[in-house]
Amino acid sequence: MIATYIAGKIAEMENERKGADKVLSTYDHRPLLIDALENAQNSVIIVSPWIKAGGLNNQILGRIEKALQRKTQIIIGYGIGEKEDSDKWILNKLAEVQKKKYGQYLKVVRLNNTHEKVLMKDNEFMVITSFNWLSFKGDPEKGFRQETGYYTESKDTIAQMKQSLSQRLGIEL
Repeated sequence: MIATYIAGKIAEMENERKGADKVLSTYDHRPLLIDALENAQNSVIIVSPWIKAGGLNNQILGRIEKALQRKTQIIIGYGIGEKEDSDKWILNKLAEVQKKKYGQYLKVVRLNNTHEKVLMKDNEFMVITSFNWLSFKGDPEKGFRQETGYYTESKDTIAQMKQSLSQRLGIEL
């Protein structure tokens, strides 16, 4: 009886993992960001060294606002150095959003020391990548640039990353 239970649990875990890990190419990234912003129920966490108009355009900003209106927490960690290297006018737009009635759900944290690129949707998936989520759109009409990412649905891996980011962002995730 116990052997049957254990075998069942192992099979269940193996089925859970099928298709849960994969390597992403350049054009796989933007749809995942859009999906996260449109469909997350609890939180979207984005870590990107730079915030620039090429990545955080009106299309993404509008989706951020709609997610906030659903009371989905959006957490953005950015910043690679002491010198501000992001587009100030976009940072100002994010600050304006924070002043709106749903703006309490948007956290923007300047890290000053990150080159990592991470996207997390609820506890559903996480991507660690070379793709700059908020400074690069990945538009095939603007020429090809190789970007590679690792997508996982592993609950343990997501929990580990949330713990790490919690400490660095100073926000309980």
